Amino acid sequence: MYGKEDTQFPNWIFCKSIATSKEGWVPKQILTAPNLHDIAIVTKDYSAHELIVNQDNVLLGLEHLNDWTYCKAENDEYGWVPTFCLSEL
Repeated sequence: MYGKEDTQFPNWIFCKSIATSKEGWVPKQILTAPNLHDIAIVTKDYSAHELIVNQDNVLLGLEHLNDWTYCKAENDEYGWVPTFCLSEL
């Protein structure tokens, strides 16, 4: 189900899976336009997992989208981090 757009981070839509009932933020760019029943289709594989990071963690940025960066941590965990929390080495 296609929900509300985030006001702090535009282009992130809060969605709920019809199949699994999981909820999370999804980038608007990978969703079809919602139909009359607020149902949209995800057009590519996606994880809404957010990384918990500490200052001085070293991350590999893999994808940047809507002021968030999808990263790989040193422990091989993957997830999204707000880009403003990151600095380049």
